[in-house]
Amino acid sequence: MPGGPFRKKVADATIANLCICGDNIAQESNAGLVVQARNTELTGICGGKFSQHRGGPSNYYLPDFQGHAKQLADINQAVSDTLILDAWGREVVSTGTTANPFRAFGQYGYQRDTAT
Repeated sequence: MPGGPFRKKVADATIANLCICGDNIAQESNAGLVVQARNTELTGICGGKFSQHRGGPSNYYLPDFQGHAKQLADINQAVSDTLILDAWGREVVSTGTTANPFRAFGQYGYQRDTAT
């Protein structure tokens, strides 16, 4: 993996290695250090998550003003996933099947872990 801040997360015998590569790319790899996902971010004061690539076509984050990743769109601007939250960031309704750990407050880097 390229250099940069590095974190390891272990959950249910699955290891996810997260590496910040440069100023605006975050990679997620498995225990064998094979890249599973690549996320890009916008820089500057209006920065935040921009896109994710997980082995297929890229998806683009469509956030709201609170920093929630409310929708994911494909290259043709077709919305594939939607998310409705209450005032505290709890999910009310979620549609779509795209893997997306950046949901409630995802633009600020918060990731959702699987329920245990």
